[in-house]
Amino acid sequence: MKRLGFIGVGMMGKPMAKNLLKAGYELTVLDVNAAAVEELVGEGAVRAEHPVEVMSQCEAVITMLPGSADVEQVVLGAQGLLSAVRDEHLVIEPGETVEVLEIRGATAYVHPTGDPLPPAPPVPPSGSTT
Repeated sequence: MKRLGFIGVGMMGKPMAKNLLKAGYELTVLDVNAAAVEELVGEGAVRAEHPVEVMSQCEAVITMLPGSADVEQVVLGAQGLLSAVRDEHLVIEPGETVEVLEIRGATAYVHPTGDPLPPAPPVPPSGSTT
């Protein structure tokens, strides 16, 4: 997997995107902050205008977005990731996606087999090391 997309290249996403470029990945980026995108383009990334463009050009897309409304727009919007997702694609959203997709009833798109999303592992009690 060498063609990656990164949506949300702000304070957290930009350093991650830079590391992916340094590691030799082809990277397509999208953000509302044009300066952040331009900085990465200057380091070898490709600019995208819409999430669907990122999805159609990449094997995997990483999002690093500030909240549920942003995730909902990027994933489910008119030109969102789901409008171009295929079986071989991977979407990595470290925060809000599962909640948004479940709320919107879109888990069938993400899990076409109908299998439920796996539960998160239990959190150990405060102060515990297990």
